[in-house]
Amino acid sequence: MVSPETRLKTSYKTIIFALVTVALTAYVYLFEYKSSQDIDASNVKQILKFPADQINFIQVVKNDAKISLLKDQTGWKLNEPILEDADNEAVNDLLATLAAEKQVAIVKLTDSKFTENDLSEFGLDKPLAVFNFRNNADVMEQVAVGSLKNFEGQSYLQIDSGSKIILGNSVWFAKAESQLIDYRDKRLFRENIAGIDRIKLSTLNESFELKKADGKWVSSQHNYMLDQNQIRDILKKISDSRIETYVFEGEPSQTLLKEKELDSAVVSIELFTDSSSWLAKMNVRKKDNSLYLLSDRPTYLAKVNPLIWETISVLNLDKLRDRITAFQFSAEEVKKIYFKSNDRETNLILNSGSWLMGSSNSPYLEVDKSEIVKAIKRIHDLKISEFIDSDVKDKFVGQNMLIIKSDTEKLLLQLNWGPSFKMVKNGEEKEYFYARTQLSDRIFALEKASIDNLNLQAEKIVKKTDKVENVSPPEPAATEK
Repeated sequence: MVSPETRLKTSYKTIIFALVTVALTAYVYLFEYKSSQDIDASNVKQILKFPADQINFIQVVKNDAKISLLKDQTGWKLNEPILEDADNEAVNDLLATLAAEKQVAIVKLTDSKFTENDLSEFGLDKPLAVFNFRNNADVMEQVAVGSLKNFEGQSYLQIDSGSKIILGNSVWFAKAESQLIDYRDKRLFRENIAGIDRIKLSTLNESFELKKADGKWVSSQHNYMLDQNQIRDILKKISDSRIETYVFEGEPSQTLLKEKELDSAVVSIELFTDSSSWLAKMNVRKKDNSLYLLSDRPTYLAKVNPLIWETISVLNLDKLRDRITAFQFSAEEVKKIYFKSNDRETNLILNSGSWLMGSSNSPYLEVDKSEIVKAIKRIHDLKISEFIDSDVKDKFVGQNMLIIKSDTEKLLLQLNWGPSFKMVKNGEEKEYFYARTQLSDRIFALEKASIDNLNLQAEKIVKKTDKVENVSPPEPAATEK
């Protein structure tokens, strides 16, 4: 039988042993943890050995596929698996991102070469991708990105097949997943848009041609004034259009063209410079409602962003005609307004910061300044509603008018209109006026609603608390017939 003293001594020994074990475990843990931290802290540095602007070659190896990029004086070029311009912005973003990355920690070291089992623990036995970088001094660096991530989503990396495996940020894994399309030039039109001097368009509505003459875009078929800003905007949209997916390189078969519904495409863009031309045909495939495009120089069949279709397919020459120049004036110069509609006249004058309304036979009344400011903006924003290309001078009377002048009697705008007529446009009947401005004797159609909305009638602009102003009235404007 064990005595109480013996049991007590045994318990003390057990407790002491347990305490020693805990202490040793804590010591080993803290020593190894601190050592690990010391190693990590002493090795925190850039993963890439050279700055982004010194790199002139990149190769990305994924399984047996290779993507190679080479930088020359004009920018980045793809030379594997195809010869093609690269997306300079995408490649420079790749380098800027990776060159800024620092290692997070060292996760494994070896005195010799890692075994396949060692590497498989981090997905480095079969890497997601291997990056090879070369700088201007012909120095190479290889970074393998493991196909596995840690629980925080960070990447396992091995540099130059070396004796340590490091932890990098998740951006390495994300960049390793990039495909050829991510590095390839995705512009539809590869040349400088400023060099274009002729445009041929075939749309769902019509075919027409534009050309540059004395620095302005004009129609090749008609003597129309065109909206220069709108044409520049169309060219910019073409320049900004991007390819979503390359479907086929080179000349596609008729079978493939038929499958993508490009065999009978009626919408096309042809752009000309002084030394070259570029043609693209496009169509929306009914099966997947996707826009496909066949281009030359280089020749490719691609799926593209549908915004270019929305811009080009519905165009016609009439939509490009200038509708605003006839109404352009400096709003700041407006000091006198004469408005006549249906034999009712309104004379307005800006006097000491206040707008006044009256005539030679009645005292001038103060009007709501905010209403005049709104009316001037509505006049400035007027647009030609429809063009009338036939001769209708015998129908135009123009007894109604709007005359805007500066304080020095400079004529800023004279608009005459009348009589009204009805016209059906896009299946809808609307009422218009025959109209013209002082800039041209060409008569156009102006929607009746646009005149009605000017709100220059006395009952709409006179303040409710009127006061008499002793100012000289403006000279009455002559009525044009």
